[in-house]
Amino acid sequence: CVTNVFEKTYDIAIDFYGYGSFVTAFLATKIQAKKKATWLHDEKLYWLKSVQKYLCKYDKVYGVSQAVVDAFCREYPHYKDKATVFYNVIDIEEIKRKSEQDKVVPFKDGFNIVTVGRLTEQKGYDIAIKAASILKKRKINFVWYAIGGGRDEEKLKKLVATYNLEEQFVFLGRKDNPYPYMKNCDLYVQPSRHEGYGLTIVEARVLGLPIVVSNIRPLAEQIQDGVNGYVAELSAEAIADKIEYLYNNPSQMKKAIEHLKEHPIDFSAELQKLETI
Repeated sequence: CVTNVFEKTYDIAIDFYGYGSFVTAFLATKIQAKKKATWLHDEKLYWLKSVQKYLCKYDKVYGVSQAVVDAFCREYPHYKDKATVFYNVIDIEEIKRKSEQDKVVPFKDGFNIVTVGRLTEQKGYDIAIKAASILKKRKINFVWYAIGGGRDEEKLKKLVATYNLEEQFVFLGRKDNPYPYMKNCDLYVQPSRHEGYGLTIVEARVLGLPIVVSNIRPLAEQIQDGVNGYVAELSAEAIADKIEYLYNNPSQMKKAIEHLKEHPIDFSAELQKLETI
């Protein structure tokens, strides 16, 4: 017979979704476990108010970056001892395998840039489009591909039309497997306004890509400027300047790629945290 989940006591119960959802409250009040953990995925914690009364039921509050943990501790200092960093863990070999699945990508001759993420203000696509306009004026031979869908799609497409960038900024829509596009690009750029940790940056690192990120704390936790990638201030001008620099200095991109190869991502320390909760 099937054991009733409400009668069984588990070793650990995990609310990974977070975001102030029903699951957070349900796990806190209805599931019996020796230890319970919940996750925070973004620096913006306004949503946490809806479930803050359940935080006392959790033994650990994991933030996906130090920036997220610090934001939580500022809002809820009385739970500081529960909070710690747990970086996102991904299947490295699966990403590498998927990146080899589709050999046909619609890239044109020239310098191909890719950004992956929802078409929302958070991801900074409007800034990317303005940066693309600057690059076009500077006669850079590039095409910037946006992979993802979202509520701002029509607004962003209108912005592209306003800057006459239809040939330079291309929307590819949602892709179940974005990794072949990432693997075959010349540069990966993430101009986000805020993030929890930046999972696409982890994926880009796994694929050994030259990377440019906006100068926000969660992304700077992954990318050291001039070492394993490049960091630009969150403005169209600064991002365009960094892209132009790398376009004209391919040896610098090669240097970052070599560093990524020599320092592969290892998640063993993160997984160990579950053993010691």
